[in-house]
Amino acid sequence: MENRNEEIRELYDEAVASSLEHLDTLPKDSKEYADCVDSMTKMYRLRMEQAKADDEYEDAYKRRIEEIEKRQADNELRKQQMAQQHKEFKMKLLADVVTNGVKIGTFVVVGKWSAVLESGGVIASGTAKNLIRGVQKFVDFNKY
Repeated sequence: MENRNEEIRELYDEAVASSLEHLDTLPKDSKEYADCVDSMTKMYRLRMEQAKADDEYEDAYKRRIEEIEKRQADNELRKQQMAQQHKEFKMKLLADVVTNGVKIGTFVVVGKWSAVLESGGVIASGTAKNLIRGVQKFVDFNKY
């Protein structure tokens, strides 16, 4: 694209130089002189329009590149945040599993020992039931 723009500028410069040389050979009050000046004016306007179009294209291209880079940076940040949230979720889940495992394990052990102690006559049936109720409050099965 840049080479094309340079070629266009060179063609404009050559056309203006050629017109100036031709203009010097013409009488100033002739129709050809006026036509040559009009042509040069048109070429100058075209050159200005081309320069403006090139600038607008460059600006739009730069904005587009910046938008793409920003979107990529946002996506990368979003990925990092999602990875962090996933890691935090797994850690919380693991903590819940461990906590509940300990609670359930305690309930099972207390239940088994209560049954063993009750069947052996070491503790009364009411005491075993109270022991199990106390563990049930600790475990809080209604929460899950």
